[in-house]
Amino acid sequence: MGSSKKHQVVIDPGEIDAVLFDMDGTLVDSDRAVERAWVSWAREYGADGKVALLPERCLVVEDAEVGIQAGRAAGAHTAALRGLDGDLWLDSLADLAEFLG
Repeated sequence: MGSSKKHQVVIDPGEIDAVLFDMDGTLVDSDRAVERAWVSWAREYGADGKVALLPERCLVVEDAEVGIQAGRAAGAHTAALRGLDGDLWLDSLADLAEFLG
């Protein structure tokens, strides 16, 4: 995982309750759409869609520096693609799957 870098923050995968991807690619406020998708997913899998996730128990996966900064500002762990400097460095999403086990 991200072997080209020398240092990473140690993250225990057992402390991660949610993985958040920046996949919408929009410049508009999409919070309501994200909330609807979360509640729909939770309903489908029998989970409580209204559970509040603590930022420190989330892993934000990003390929843009501004997203890494936003994740850190929220108090979340960050996983970075494209050579960015996150808490976890990923060469690909396969590295993320390996990390999460």
